Amino acid sequence: QVANAVNTVSAVTSSQSFAMGYSLTCQDGFGTCTLEAAVAVIVTEHGPGRCVYYPYARQADADAYFDSRSWMFVSRIMFRSCNGVIEEEIRAGGFPLAHNTIRSAASS
Repeated sequence: QVANAVNTVSAVTSSQSFAMGYSLTCQDGFGTCTLEAAVAVIVTEHGPGRCVYYPYARQADADAYFDSRSWMFVSRIMFRSCNGVIEEEIRAGGFPLAHNTIRSAASS
């Protein structure tokens, strides 16, 4: 019974992530552009609730940074963007625990 309870708790915690309070700031560098010129935006979480967005003018640049080894363990989500508006989620990477917080920050 204890093993079943542990498995149930593990399944619930791994399949759910909770959004928490957040801040959202833009990061310069890393090949970024203005949000208005972006076709893709990567939003990451660096510490609890501290979200950062990286706007890219070219999808290929966004893909290269998203797939880079240095971001392998960083919670991140890539969104499609048009005229400065984040429109839809393209893909997610890194630890999923922060993904709902990232989604909340991106929709604000």
